[in-house]
Amino acid sequence: MKTKTKIKLITILIAVLACTLIAGCQVGRETYQQYVDRNNLSCHITYYANGGLFETRQNKKEVYYKPDTYAINIGVDDLGSSDVEVHRDGYVLKNWCYALSENGNLVYEDAEKTIVKTGSAFDFTKKLSASTEISLYATWVLDVQIEIHLAGQNSVTVKDGETTKTVAPGEELTRKTFGKATQIFITDSAPVESTDSTFLQYFTDAECTNAFDGLAVKPTEENAPNVVIYAQYMSGIYTVVKNKTQAVKMFSSMGSGKYYIYNDIDMEDSRISIARTNCTIESKENVTISNLVVNSQGSSGSYSVFGVIGSKADIKNITFANIKVTYSIRGANSASRPNIVNIYAVCHDIEDGAKFENVVIKNVEMTVTAGENVQITNMLGNKTDNWLFGKQVSEGQTYTDAQFKETYGGLTVESSSITVTVNSVPVISASVQ
Repeated sequence: MKTKTKIKLITILIAVLACTLIAGCQVGRETYQQYVDRNNLSCHITYYANGGLFETRQNKKEVYYKPDTYAINIGVDDLGSSDVEVHRDGYVLKNWCYALSENGNLVYEDAEKTIVKTGSAFDFTKKLSASTEISLYATWVLDVQIEIHLAGQNSVTVKDGETTKTVAPGEELTRKTFGKATQIFITDSAPVESTDSTFLQYFTDAECTNAFDGLAVKPTEENAPNVVIYAQYMSGIYTVVKNKTQAVKMFSSMGSGKYYIYNDIDMEDSRISIARTNCTIESKENVTISNLVVNSQGSSGSYSVFGVIGSKADIKNITFANIKVTYSIRGANSASRPNIVNIYAVCHDIEDGAKFENVVIKNVEMTVTAGENVQITNMLGNKTDNWLFGKQVSEGQTYTDAQFKETYGGLTVESSSITVTVNSVPVISASVQ
């Protein structure tokens, strides 16, 4: 080990011990001054964090040294003690420097007089002379940060503390600091909250052609520029649905809300149950939600995939594909008192005001197993002209499928079928191509 290193280690040990002392306190039976005098700690340096904090949450640190030793370069020297570390969020320590002064007064960088301007750097390679008494101030430079800019063509209104501000396309939304060498993003989590728009996705480019994978890597080269990623928003406040888990949650709460389907979703035969559809569901371009399962059993009432479609329903640019539907209807003991049901593939009622645009429902396979004395009201006499849709027009009356299609041209059913079986014998079957 080199002599200089040995001396420095001894210095560090003494300094760290001295760091724990507070002027005016007792050290055993000694006063603080007696301890300093006995150990010949006649050199005194006060370190000011200058906008940062030491790990003790203080903004300054006083350290005493023996003459002819080296001062600690706090934040650079590895002392094995967290008590003498210093940090400032978003910044990197550059040097410990003397303060700039004018006429004996400190010069500040900010109006609040919290950060001192610094001048020449202290030389930690030189030994301290006897009775050294100096103050050093941390000089900080901005760390490489992650700038998040707004992508797309539309401005968004975002919350900035208690106020709001408008951010134009290309402008910076916010910044984040790196957690060591990398920073992991939750890619479904918005960088800032908007009052008029919904966050969709991060991208590495302003044109939104390359999706960001969620891992920002801090550059290692000197004076590297900030890392820039882009956040895409859409106008309006929606719940964004990107995967099966989010879609299952959407189907369980379709009585209200606004949902934006971001991409195709394979439900992987997830079971859904919808009593009422009265929400907005849309996408920018046509997307497909596929492979759903609907199972239900009972003895009366109405059965359908989407239940009652309410007056506020507004569905556009969505294809629902590959829906397996199974209904089991319990039989009745008497033919004079049958169990009465209505069974539809899509909906069993629709209220005025519902809207459809470019909505396709395809590959619905419905299987209805009925017990004895079950009456399927909308299919009496084996008629199958009303098994896709129901819309109540008056007591006991519904639209036929043809009437429904004429009224709701934005909704199409393709390649679907229904089979009704009583005691294992098919009694009704119908299909649409």
